[in-house]
Amino acid sequence: SEIARFMKSASIEELHPEYGLEPNVVYVDLPKRFIAGEVVLVDRQDACAEGVKVTISNGTHKQVCKTDFLGDFEFQGLESNQTYRLLIEYEGYRPEELEVKTQVDVHLGKIVLQSRK
Repeated sequence: SEIARFMKSASIEELHPEYGLEPNVVYVDLPKRFIAGEVVLVDRQDACAEGVKVTISNGTHKQVCKTDFLGDFEFQGLESNQTYRLLIEYEGYRPEELEVKTQVDVHLGKIVLQSRK
């Protein structure tokens, strides 16, 4: 049948396979987790912090991005139930390190970088 052919070719995942229930329902292309946030500079809160370097890693996975023109960043396609370390760096400001667990999608809100002065 068309469904049987689709099931053989699709990327199928169980939701919570750790329960060992072998469910009757399967999920195709479940979205992966994301971590997002906004970076603000303590002495320039009226301006967007564009170009701030944000690095995410979990030992095997490392990715780098820069904040956009609004000071926002986002990492998509992350594995569930993993611990990730974020390092946020901008010249003239103290780096900020955060540890985030992806049990759910995470929006960190505003992250304020303190001046080195």
